[in-house]
Amino acid sequence: MFATLVAAGARLDDTTHGGMTALMVAAEHSNLEAVRFLITAGADLYVRTPRGKTAYDIAVNNGHSECAAQLFEVMSRKGLYRAKTLGPLS
Repeated sequence: MFATLVAAGARLDDTTHGGMTALMVAAEHSNLEAVRFLITAGADLYVRTPRGKTAYDIAVNNGHSECAAQLFEVMSRKGLYRAKTLGPLS
């Protein structure tokens, strides 16, 4: 579904009325396939909700360790987070 939307010109980082991007929604629902697709398609990993949460934060807060690990790996490679500022993934 995401591939079709992106091919049709959908903007990856548009937000819902609640301030959530597609990447945040995928992380919230533990949809690892969608998280990986959106990262590869160029979704902005550092967009924050009105409450200051990133997709990574949302995955961690909801206990979705696989999504959180994927986001953490990419964000760490891009230098968006320093490891010392992150809590453990549980």
